[in-house]
Amino acid sequence: MKKAISLMLAALIICGFAALSAFADINLPLIPIDDIQNEGEDVWTYTVTGADSVTVTGYTGTRTFVSIPAKLSQKNVTAIGDSAFYNKSSITNISIPSSVSAIGDSAFENCAKLKDVFIPSGVESLGESAFKGCRALKSVSLPAGLTSIGANAFSGCSALESVVIPSEIAVIEQYTFYGCSSLASVAIPASVTSIDQYAFSGCSALETVEFGGSRVEWNDISIHETNQPLFSATLNCAVESLPDRAPGDLDGDGAINAADVIALMRHIIGLVDDGSAAEYADYNGDGFVNNRDVLLMMLDIANGIV
Repeated sequence: MKKAISLMLAALIICGFAALSAFADINLPLIPIDDIQNEGEDVWTYTVTGADSVTVTGYTGTRTFVSIPAKLSQKNVTAIGDSAFYNKSSITNISIPSSVSAIGDSAFENCAKLKDVFIPSGVESLGESAFKGCRALKSVSLPAGLTSIGANAFSGCSALESVVIPSEIAVIEQYTFYGCSSLASVAIPASVTSIDQYAFSGCSALETVEFGGSRVEWNDISIHETNQPLFSATLNCAVESLPDRAPGDLDGDGAINAADVIALMRHIIGLVDDGSAAEYADYNGDGFVNNRDVLLMMLDIANGIV
């Protein structure tokens, strides 16, 4: 009897929303009746990890809109375990409670219909291949407190259009965004010191990179050569002011010498791939970079002026 009443109420709610949608000319998403009813704890598998904490290890329900509970057996859900939702191809939306601080390896791997996910501010670590193969994932919100993103985390997310990497991240691991062919823009913080092999390989639509530091800081990042899309995209730096460095000091070693002359000549003939030379190449300060700068620099070095 109670189940029948619940179904009737759910049907009335859906009809009401449909009527409102028609009246207001608003297109509301269709939510199956099964996704409106409360789910019991029997659809969840989990392990007790502390006196007041559990880790979700699996889901046996059939919903497309899945809401992970904040508590199971009256204990806080603090983590999503390895492969907890692996290959759950019917899930389109996922809600993660604020109590979660860690998402394990392959937690949502191959959730092929997952469209978007909001990762709460309490999450500090994202495991390897966490969202690998989520081909429908268009947007993801990465919290400011996230300190690590595992290798392959978003590999193969071919619908992902943009991403903002949190300011606590120091290393972008190998294959993190491999094959994200719709990724048009990425924001990389100044905290990043290394971008490993193939992290952005296959990101053929990448147009802009928003960097949180200066161009000099960008050039100091160890970027593996397999990340060609990063070199081809337009780089926008948040800090445009130059450090206390003399014009002509192209390699930033604090001195102007033969190495800078060679770097300047390479820049003039177009053999320099990064932007480091462009910032310091105008040695005579006339607004142009040409052979005059090379000649004056060579004379100053020969005469001991610099």
